[in-house]
Amino acid sequence: MKPEQIYNLLEFTSIFLSGDLKLKMESTDYYREKYDKYIGISMKKHTETCDKYEDWSELWGKNEDVKTIILFLVEIMKYGRIKYEKLDKNEQRDFWMTYISPDELLDTCNKYFGDPENINKERYNFVHPLVKEQIYDVWIKKNKRLFKLLRIVEE
Repeated sequence: MKPEQIYNLLEFTSIFLSGDLKLKMESTDYYREKYDKYIGISMKKHTETCDKYEDWSELWGKNEDVKTIILFLVEIMKYGRIKYEKLDKNEQRDFWMTYISPDELLDTCNKYFGDPENINKERYNFVHPLVKEQIYDVWIKKNKRLFKLLRIVEE
């Protein structure tokens, strides 16, 4: 896997999970456009659903692709919430990237979208500079070893 693929996955996830989780406000076209640009692999179909998707579908109508994306995002948030609740009150920071490991991120991607090795290899790189800064400061710094290994394997 190339580092650019992880950047794409992180940036795609950050578009929807930075801020206050207003997943309901985004249209089918917006979800699909961002998914195609950042991820670009055929999604797996899922029979389960969740409250966030049901709220979204009341406004926009049923859509299997958006359901898969929202299921993915909700699962990513669960990793953060579980670990967040175990922290001392003085240490709590409500930000999903603080808590999710590379394995959890890639396993969740595989569960909902397919093999992370098939994510677009060209970095899309169209997120807000503050989101990029959060990705770098929170997740990439914490996982430097992974990125160094990916660069070595790539060469």
